[in-house]
Amino acid sequence: MVAVICALTVLALMLAWSVGRMLRPRPSFMDHPVVFLLLVCGALLVLRLPQIRWNAELNPDESQMVAQGMRLLSHPVPWRDMDSTTSGPLNTMWLTLPMCFGAPATWQTARWVLWASTCLTWFLLYLALRCFGTRAEAQFALLPTVFFYAFSDSADFVHYNTEALSVLLLSAGFYLLAREWTGDQPSRGRLFLLGLAAGSIILAKLQAAPLAVFLVMVGLAHIAAYQRQAPPSLGAAARQAGRSWKACWREALALFVGAAAVPFLVLGVVTIYGALGDFWKSYVLAASYYVKEPVVFRQPWRTLFLAYSDATPYLVGTLAALGSLLWACLAGRARLPGRLFWPLIVMLADGVLTAGCLMVSGKPFWHYLILFVPPLGLISGLVFFVGKTQLAVPGESSVKSVPQGRAQAASQPGPLRTPFAFTLWLLVFSAGVAAIQFQRVPSFLRMTRYYSKTHTRKSVLADFVSRVSQRGDSMSVWGWVPAYYVETGLSPATRDAVSHYLMSPGPYQSYFRNRYLEDLEQSRPVAFVDAVARGAFLGPSGKAEKHEGFPELARYIDENYSLWVDIKLVEGDSPLRLYLLKDRLAKLSPALANPASPARPQ
Repeated sequence: MVAVICALTVLALMLAWSVGRMLRPRPSFMDHPVVFLLLVCGALLVLRLPQIRWNAELNPDESQMVAQGMRLLSHPVPWRDMDSTTSGPLNTMWLTLPMCFGAPATWQTARWVLWASTCLTWFLLYLALRCFGTRAEAQFALLPTVFFYAFSDSADFVHYNTEALSVLLLSAGFYLLAREWTGDQPSRGRLFLLGLAAGSIILAKLQAAPLAVFLVMVGLAHIAAYQRQAPPSLGAAARQAGRSWKACWREALALFVGAAAVPFLVLGVVTIYGALGDFWKSYVLAASYYVKEPVVFRQPWRTLFLAYSDATPYLVGTLAALGSLLWACLAGRARLPGRLFWPLIVMLADGVLTAGCLMVSGKPFWHYLILFVPPLGLISGLVFFVGKTQLAVPGESSVKSVPQGRAQAASQPGPLRTPFAFTLWLLVFSAGVAAIQFQRVPSFLRMTRYYSKTHTRKSVLADFVSRVSQRGDSMSVWGWVPAYYVETGLSPATRDAVSHYLMSPGPYQSYFRNRYLEDLEQSRPVAFVDAVARGAFLGPSGKAEKHEGFPELARYIDENYSLWVDIKLVEGDSPLRLYLLKDRLAKLSPALANPASPARPQ
């Protein structure tokens, strides 16, 4: 806890230092982005280390993606070998990268990847804000986003979630757009990378696909708007005529080629291996039905936007800053600066579209709110820049000499005269947008103490499976408990790490069940687990059907497996059942083949 307190102190001092830097600008080594990067990444690592080390599941999605990563290492074709449901295969591929270099398929590995993704995300947002302000200003404006990541303690926000890669790609896209907005002329290289980020989002999180389309549309709008202008290097006649349409066509082509590159590559491989139909039915048709399927949730927007969560101070603070800026502009009849007006409008439109993406699923899962990080981070930064531009008065320039070899340049901008209006704006912004998130510190400390002192152990089922499993074995879990794959280290025997599409009634249930049975017959896993039991996660609806509800599967299990042990999760209720392959059961010793049943509760 001492290290955690020190990290919190560092963040508080960074806020105070940044406010002082805004009031009295002066050269400082703290402005260097490497120093800022090390301080923030180090603080986030210290604050997240208790959760990273915690050896238990934080969210079933986290276990699902780890299990999918285990299977993807030996079965590399998406949808033919691994079905990630509405979370695209790139999420699992991103998680699998460290596993390819020897990292274990554990929750800890997933959370290390999340920490790295978080650091890359906020640094890309810093680079985007840097296009509109100085280093010190961009660092100050980014602190609300840093605090949101630092003080989150709910399991919805600290597990390896399905939004992490999409948020990273969106941040990269907005950084590239910011470079385009502030550059001399459109760059085909940057536009290609912008398209590459947008196209990747579609295969990372289907829910975020409209945001990917939005990135491409903004890129096209930028090309079209710039077509009417001519670079200053051209002659007067050329400036009057504007840029040639040939140049615009090439820039638009670079954007579209980038957007198509990743989907073309992934779907090309899928098509070659005959799984294009699986992609279409699973990732498009079944996902469309998932949005419409009846669930127990009512008015999910209340949970997402009105119920208090880790994201509430971040969201409320940003909206309050935006509202105060609009009120000040209307009251003073002031216009937004031209170089900040359209970026702010674009980010506001992205925020509205993000809210729509959250609502369309009809599910009130708090981790959806992480998709707000890019628009909120950039909106709060742009709002601060607008306020500073309107209220701060530049003073006379001054030149300071510094010893050769120092990081700061010899010529420094002069100090700003800080009128009362700007000082008040700075203090209100600091308190209402950044410091407001420190109210989460007591809750964060309680959860950190819990993660630090609570000892976890493997489930009873994992203990039993470890007695009979061998290297190269696989397992299949009927239900929503992918944690058993992570605990046992056994890869899923089928492409379905969870049984959502298998259990949920709908027009494609028979297709998914037939596909599952084919995978099961081909792989013949050593263990089959019916995890539909009280005490286990039973899916979004809170109800689940045991495997006997799938007659063909029940017949296959009866013919090839034997019920080995019952595990009571809740005393007096139906148990979780572990079946063992008859061939493996015949090779066990009598004592191991007939364990005490029912087993002790977990």
